[in-house]
Amino acid sequence: MAQTSRHMSNNDTRLSTATDSPQDNRLLNLPAELREHIYRNILSSSEQGPEILQTCRQIEREARKFLYQRPISFSNQLSLYTWVDATPEDLLSNVTDVSVAIRDIDLRPVLCPNAFTPSSSLRPQLLTRGLYEAEIGKLISTLGRLPHIKRITIKSPAICQSHLYGEFISRVSSGLHLALLDVQVVHVAKLQS
Repeated sequence: MAQTSRHMSNNDTRLSTATDSPQDNRLLNLPAELREHIYRNILSSSEQGPEILQTCRQIEREARKFLYQRPISFSNQLSLYTWVDATPEDLLSNVTDVSVAIRDIDLRPVLCPNAFTPSSSLRPQLLTRGLYEAEIGKLISTLGRLPHIKRITIKSPAICQSHLYGEFISRVSSGLHLALLDVQVVHVAKLQS
């Protein structure tokens, strides 16, 4: 009997399972403001998992925005582009802090043998500059789609890979400062791994 009462006690103190109805969920019986405070505390740090979002549909709808309010980190700008394109606009509006490691761009189009025709007056360095300018424009445009962004951390290797890459990183930082006036842009040089 003692084992049965302990088992019942554990069931009484649990939050919910996915099969519980919202009426049975003690969290949903709390006022909305208090629930939002709880969601914010649970989901504001990257150490906390988003398991609470799997509790029930109502909690998922109410709490999902707080998952996007914690710092979001990307391993490169392509990951950022893909994520922003795939994320609904209403959730993008919750993003306030982004960190992105900036990788050098792919220069293979410049090195391609049929990139130049005998009549082409463009020199390779002009095409290279154009590729860098296009990448800067895409990065600024993508980050501009985050309407409430407050902080952008740009990560680059501690040792520049090339003079072009070093100039590229510098222009990314200055371009973001000019395009996104109310945003704190931080450049962090990472140690080589």
